[in-house]
Amino acid sequence: MSRKTEGIIIILVVLFIAPVIQMVLMSFKQPLDLFSTFLFFKPTGANYVDLFSRLNLTYFFKNSIIIASGTAVLSVILGAVAAYSFARYNFPMRKFLLFMVLFSRMLPPVAGVVPLFLVMRRLGFTDTYGGIILLYTAFQTPFVIWMMRGFFLSIPRELEEAAVIDGCSRLTAFLRITLPLSRPGLAATSIFAFTLSWNEFLFALIFTGTNTKTIPVAVPELIGEMGIFWGQICAAGTLAVLPIFIFSFLAQKQLISGLTFGAVKG
Repeated sequence: MSRKTEGIIIILVVLFIAPVIQMVLMSFKQPLDLFSTFLFFKPTGANYVDLFSRLNLTYFFKNSIIIASGTAVLSVILGAVAAYSFARYNFPMRKFLLFMVLFSRMLPPVAGVVPLFLVMRRLGFTDTYGGIILLYTAFQTPFVIWMMRGFFLSIPRELEEAAVIDGCSRLTAFLRITLPLSRPGLAATSIFAFTLSWNEFLFALIFTGTNTKTIPVAVPELIGEMGIFWGQICAAGTLAVLPIFIFSFLAQKQLISGLTFGAVKG
């Protein structure tokens, strides 16, 4: 890697990390120091105390964890099975169906808000964990299919054929051979599905209510007629980013190996 490339990478990393660092620092600043200083200030935890006094943040965190975890598990299960079918079987209109899976991700989510809301309300799924998890799963599964298909294509077909010759069924070969070998891909896909669901705002704003409100929907409540509580907003943002950061840090080996694992074949 040339020095020029390294310099560009360093600049990009700084540009991406700087806003996060600024947010964390602002969460410990007093109101008078929010925009006047950057590094030199007297830290305070008042923003976090005021945040929990204004919002039931623990409840919103619980909702976000339930919805994001349920979506990640369900979308990975459904997406992995579908991706294996696209990677291993030849059936009519396979390429067209695969294109339609990708095309569904190209559509702006706002285009389907009204019909989805009417259907969800008719079925009684609004403001329920099951309803929002199913909705998120429908939008995350195409992403999982495209990622996992690349991972399955990277696994030699001969391994499954050898297992079948030894007496395994195709299902057993998939469960005992293919899935264990694709664990890095499953880990990477799960992290992405969890993160996308955790950060989603539009559908959470429309389809959740008092029972299932998530962190992204709760934070804007700190903007009101009395002003914008920037310190508390930054504190909420810091707490919201923390689980994703810890989860990604602990699973960084699986994440990196999963991303490179699926890049062998397309």
